[in-house]
Amino acid sequence: MPSITPALAETLSVLEGAGEPLSTTEVSDELGVGRRSTYDRLDRLSDAGHVRTKSVGASARIWWTARATDQTSTATGVDDAAASDSGVGETGTVAVESASESTVPGPSLDAAVDDASVGILTFSGDGRVGFASATFRSHLGFEDADPSSNPTRETLERVALVSEGNERVEDPVGDVWTDVRDGQRRVRVEDAERWLAVTVRPTAAGGVVATTRDVTRQVDWESELSNAYAAAEQELAAFRSRAVDGFATVDATGYVVDVGDRFARIVCGVEGERTVLFDQHVDTAFAETPEAKQAVTECLDTETTVSVEEAIGFDDRWFDLEAVPTDHGVAVHLRDVTDHVVRERELRRYASLVDALGEPVYELDEHGDFTFVNDAAVEASGYSRAELLGSHVSIGMSDDAVATVAQQLADVLDADEPGRLRAEYEVQPKGGDPYPVENRFAVLTDDDGRMTGTAGVLRDISDRWERERELETYERIVETVEDGIYVLDDENRFRFVNEAFASLLGVSVDDVVGASARDVLHDAFVEKAERALASTDDGDRDTGRFEGTVRATTDETFVADVQVSAFGFEDGCGRVGVLRDVTERVNRERKIESQRARLEALNEMNALVRDVASAAVEGSTREDIEALVCEELAASSSYSFAWIGGVESYDGTVTLRTEAGVEGYLSGVTVTTDPSDPRSHGPVGRAFRERTVQTVQDAASDPRYEPWLGLVERHGFRSAAAIPITYEGALYGVLSVHADRENAFAGEERAVVERIGEFVGHAIAAVERKRALTSEEVVELEYRVEAIYDEFAVDVDPGGRIAFEETVRVGDDELLVYGTVTDDARDALEGLVDAFEGWRSVTVVGSANEDGVSRFELRTGRSPVYMQVMGSGGYIERATIEDGESRIVMHVPPETDVRAVTTAVVESYPGAELVSKRQFSRPMESMTALQRQVEELLTERQRAVLEAAFYGGFFEWPRTVSGKEVASSLGVAPPTFSQHIRKAERKIFALLLENGRRVDDAGAPD
Repeated sequence: MPSITPALAETLSVLEGAGEPLSTTEVSDELGVGRRSTYDRLDRLSDAGHVRTKSVGASARIWWTARATDQTSTATGVDDAAASDSGVGETGTVAVESASESTVPGPSLDAAVDDASVGILTFSGDGRVGFASATFRSHLGFEDADPSSNPTRETLERVALVSEGNERVEDPVGDVWTDVRDGQRRVRVEDAERWLAVTVRPTAAGGVVATTRDVTRQVDWESELSNAYAAAEQELAAFRSRAVDGFATVDATGYVVDVGDRFARIVCGVEGERTVLFDQHVDTAFAETPEAKQAVTECLDTETTVSVEEAIGFDDRWFDLEAVPTDHGVAVHLRDVTDHVVRERELRRYASLVDALGEPVYELDEHGDFTFVNDAAVEASGYSRAELLGSHVSIGMSDDAVATVAQQLADVLDADEPGRLRAEYEVQPKGGDPYPVENRFAVLTDDDGRMTGTAGVLRDISDRWERERELETYERIVETVEDGIYVLDDENRFRFVNEAFASLLGVSVDDVVGASARDVLHDAFVEKAERALASTDDGDRDTGRFEGTVRATTDETFVADVQVSAFGFEDGCGRVGVLRDVTERVNRERKIESQRARLEALNEMNALVRDVASAAVEGSTREDIEALVCEELAASSSYSFAWIGGVESYDGTVTLRTEAGVEGYLSGVTVTTDPSDPRSHGPVGRAFRERTVQTVQDAASDPRYEPWLGLVERHGFRSAAAIPITYEGALYGVLSVHADRENAFAGEERAVVERIGEFVGHAIAAVERKRALTSEEVVELEYRVEAIYDEFAVDVDPGGRIAFEETVRVGDDELLVYGTVTDDARDALEGLVDAFEGWRSVTVVGSANEDGVSRFELRTGRSPVYMQVMGSGGYIERATIEDGESRIVMHVPPETDVRAVTTAVVESYPGAELVSKRQFSRPMESMTALQRQVEELLTERQRAVLEAAFYGGFFEWPRTVSGKEVASSLGVAPPTFSQHIRKAERKIFALLLENGRRVDDAGAPD
């Protein structure tokens, strides 16, 4: 082996004296020289073959002498290469295994194996422990065990081993001692606190041999080397941080020794030749930058590093200046910190903004620990800044709040889209009551997108939570009240409705929200709401109110009381409304009002009846009565106006007779009685045809009133009643009454107006009869029915004669007709009774006279012809049937509606025709006057009794009927008949015999 230098010899002696491998640092410490020089020496010794080396860890290396390796190889039979790799060579392994398996005695070999630093463990092919060297037992902490006995497999299983990854080895035998693999592994024996390098090799006999080497010190070296490496890295970082952008050197007396160009330009203000600053005192050289001069002076005085607090500005750049003491004076360093200054100013500006917020601002690291809090956060938390910084955020939060925020963060990070988050929870300040906050925070990341923490702003939302609780209370109220509540935007679309509103309309909330108000509520309702809201602009009221009818989807309607007021949104203005179903109340009020109106109407009607009665008594005309009725109705508070119409033309057109409260009602309008004409379908046309009261309760919506909607709009009425004016079957016209309220003619009020028609008809009939009696002019109408028997399918001999002489009314719907019949016409009379629906019975009174003529009494129901003629103030002059031909002659006043009379005749006798009509003056004025006085003296009942007795034959001699029989015909008791007949006789005789003086029912003269 070649000779070595003294320095190398010194180094080699250190390794030889150690007796074990040493690290570079250990050798350097023994020699007292630097690591770099030590490493160079060891490397040269290794190249010369004097030492062996091996790398450990990431960058460390150990060294030992070649002589030590040779001694170990000789003792164990393991070559150098094997020892450096696994701790035992293949030859040595086989040799030991062979010795163990064949139990060949070899004291020197056993001793050498036991004394070797490498532990040996063998397993046979069947998995049993074959041999364990003393070194192996020592490595596992079995020093106290019997040296002559090997450890068992179970014993090895109980040895606690830990891998290099600091994980416990669950199956030591399977995972370590018998696990054949390339290279070696390291395990730590917990009980022995020792690190072992383990190598497992297979044997030719099918077993394995494991070798162990104690590497505890080596692991410690590696740890030390790792720490040294870290320290070196830190030194390097410190060196890099001291890299300068300008420099100057000042000696111990304060004179400049050297200066860089950039330093001269920035600190000293010297451009160009920097040498002019050499040998200048700092007071002169650094005069342009007083803070630099002060730092150098302070450094010379204190022999400590001095830094200028404020950065030095130059050409939009910023520099830090540092004076560092040296053995010969001061080294002045200038570093460019422009980016730092700009960033610091930016941060300062942000800090000002944060402070200006006046709200708590914080920053957390990735573990949730506070790294920054502003003054507001400190004040709000109740903790000091020192207590907060470094503390976990849970210091002021509940576990639930922490879990909620953590889950939000996890969701955001899982989505790989870090961004701004928002959470609401309660915080617990130190020594205070919890209060709610809104936390708006963001995820902070590094340049690689990894989360480094969070930052956020807290806002006290106690007021908002309180408002929300109030709103929740209001919401519960809104959802539980029975009133419908809705909100409309400025486009008249529903923004909100409660369940009650939807239920009232028979829809769901989802069906309404977003829909137009006009699609859900009819136009008239919406317009009412708009007018109600507009009315609040002119006064002090904030809320408009109205009542309207609402139609639900089920077509059912209800009356709603609605309150509306303006309502503001963030994006506009709308209105809010409360809708209450007041149908029951309105119906109740309407009922009360209707009762009041009916009572008032009844009172007014009674007054009207009295007025009409007075007019009739005072001898008023029909025109006077009609005008009076209309004027009284129009003047009442219950009705708006009234008019009377008649039909005087043959085309059925209704003409206006009189009106009050309105002018020209029928101007430009046609009302007819022709059923084929739609203009007859209104109440007036139907009243003429059916002779019953006809009403329209809501003219604006009744489809039958459509032809006259113009009248509704022009005159402003809502309901109307058409009342036929009749008496004893005679139709004098139709009274039409109009009201400005709906349903004005229902119930009792309808009955009242019906009685008006009857009473007015009675009054008109009375004045018509009076006028007929006092009038000198009369119109004679003659009707003929050819072949009347054939007309009514009466199969008899048409010969003979039937004469109908007088008709007496004995009830509302019963008449007695007296007449004569020849013997050859009796069968025909009986046949007619069967043929005519209204004829009930016929009785022949007494026996026939010498001419074969008998008197008869015919009982019939109401006769339209008789009622029409009597109602017009006329009478039937004669009616006969002779040889099958019927003729009826009647006298009526000149103003009689001949068309109405003819219609009544034709309806009763379809084949009838008007054969003559003539007007003439009535003769015998004295007789007429007498008849008028008799008409005035007798009551209707007295007249009926007198006529029945006269035409029944009571006054014949001999009498053909008795008083009892006449009483029976009239349906009264005989004493009643006698009383009426005596009073009638007394009045007539008094009129004839007492110079025309009138007498009353008691028989006393007036």
